[in-house]
Amino acid sequence: MVAIRDLKCSMDIAEMAALGKFEQEFMVYGCCYQEKGKLFYQISGQSMDIYRFQETCMKQNCYTTPVMAWLNRVAVPSGMQEEYFFQTKVELAKKLQQAYRNEIFLQFTHLAETENSDVAAELFRDLQSKMMGCFDRDVMQLVSGLILYAHQQKKLTVETYNDLQRWLMYLYEQMEDDVVIIKAFRRTYFGFGYQENGKKRYYANASESEARKWREMLIIKGRFCTPMVQKTYYYHNQPDLGKVRKEFLQQIAQWMDEEYWQYLITIAQLPTVIDVDRYQQLLAQAEERDWTVMQQHLQYYQCLWQLSLKR
Repeated sequence: MVAIRDLKCSMDIAEMAALGKFEQEFMVYGCCYQEKGKLFYQISGQSMDIYRFQETCMKQNCYTTPVMAWLNRVAVPSGMQEEYFFQTKVELAKKLQQAYRNEIFLQFTHLAETENSDVAAELFRDLQSKMMGCFDRDVMQLVSGLILYAHQQKKLTVETYNDLQRWLMYLYEQMEDDVVIIKAFRRTYFGFGYQENGKKRYYANASESEARKWREMLIIKGRFCTPMVQKTYYYHNQPDLGKVRKEFLQQIAQWMDEEYWQYLITIAQLPTVIDVDRYQQLLAQAEERDWTVMQQHLQYYQCLWQLSLKR
């Protein structure tokens, strides 16, 4: 009798699920940007798709909004998952439109379209000379981050940025024959450094999307953040993940020595092409109108472009 009752319960539950009696969760992520006066949206069920899209856009001097997430809990009839997932994407697009379809975002876009300077080019030419014959992947990862950092601050032209990328690619090609010992277990960690209350701190996570989310959040708060770094660890046996994370945090601190931080500060202190006074006016207008999302967007780029620095 018990077996029959359990079978009846399982059949009832299956029927209820098919009728949409149970809620399902749909999580989507997105951002938007403006081009020729029109808003365009990029939305995905994977946050890393959006973070990668952001980075690609910045390389092309297109500056998107920070990532916005939207969770939709809804009862879904059997076979309707795709339709409700699309509906959730549309809901996020409407939220982005509501937050950014205004004259402040339009004026921000005009400022963001200001041509990059090449004020950081000399610094990297000197760095190229110092790295003559250097084939250290860790050093190259740090330098690659510095190049992207300067370009995102509009202190390298697209042409110089591409030249530097070709130089790095050449260095990597010289190391194609390097031997990498691969073991049964591996774990990649992602992290970055930041300054808070005058102290250097470091963050690490095995999830790249979580690391990027925390970095974006800290930048919105005005924290001076380094570029992202990563390292893959290989083990014969399942490792103690807490211990590995601690080891990676120590590695970040070792990589990001005083010389590295000085490069970041030097780039940050180079003249900006952005009209700072006009930018502050836009931020003040967003604060006066209590447009929280718009404020966060402007605070993000205020810190990213080093228009004001909180350390």
